[in-house]
Amino acid sequence: EPARVVPGIAAAGNGRTWAAGHESLDDAHVFSLTHAAAGLTYWILEGRFRADDLATKNWFDTVTVYPNTSFLGGFTGTETTAEERDLVRYRTRISGDVLGDDGPFFQNRSDNLSRWFYLFTHHSDQDLLTRIEGVDFSGFGSSPTANERLFNLPGPVAIRSCKFTDNLAGIGSLISSGSARLESTEWFGNRGHLVQCATTAEFLEIRESLIVGNTGRTSLM
Repeated sequence: EPARVVPGIAAAGNGRTWAAGHESLDDAHVFSLTHAAAGLTYWILEGRFRADDLATKNWFDTVTVYPNTSFLGGFTGTETTAEERDLVRYRTRISGDVLGDDGPFFQNRSDNLSRWFYLFTHHSDQDLLTRIEGVDFSGFGSSPTANERLFNLPGPVAIRSCKFTDNLAGIGSLISSGSARLESTEWFGNRGHLVQCATTAEFLEIRESLIVGNTGRTSLM
C-alpha cells in the first residue's frame, strides 16, 4: 500500500488515505521503517514545494531508503491508482533552494541542498530497481567544486516523466547509479555531469527525452 505524502496537511495520519496523509517525507519514512518492507511506494501530492517543505535538511543528508522504492508525484489527492494521474496537468515540483534566493549563473547557492536522497543498500539488494516518476527537480547543488549528487543509488534506477532544471552537480553527477533508464525526461540549464553509471552497468538507456542548454565538465553523460 502506498504512503501518501500531503505537505502542510492539518491533521497528519498514517498515510493510507489522502485525508490521513503524512505531512512530510520524514514522517512517511519513519512510519515505513516500522511498517513496510522493501518495495514501498511514496505518493506525493502535486504542487510546488521547497525541499524543506517535504523534509528537514537532515533527512536529505542522512536518509536510508529501502531498495526497490518508488517516488511518484503528480497526485491531486483523489486518485486510488497511480494510473489515474494526469502528469501533463499536474506535477510535483521540488526546489533545493531553501531560502528562495537563487541568482543567475548559479549565484547564492550556499543554502541549497545537495541531494534529494542518498540510498544505502546491502550488496545483495543492488539489483532492486528504484523508480522516480512525475517529479520535477530544480535548484539542487550548492558548489561548483563539491561532489554533489541529487540521487546516489548503488543499483538500477528508472526515471520517467521528470524534469531537471538549474541543478548544479559540481564535480559529481546529478544521478549516480548502477544503471539508469530515462524515459520522457527533460533537462534544462543544468551544470555538471548529468548521469553517471557504474563501470559494470548493463546500460544507460534514454528514450524520448529532451536535453537542452546544459553544460558539463567534459561530457554530460
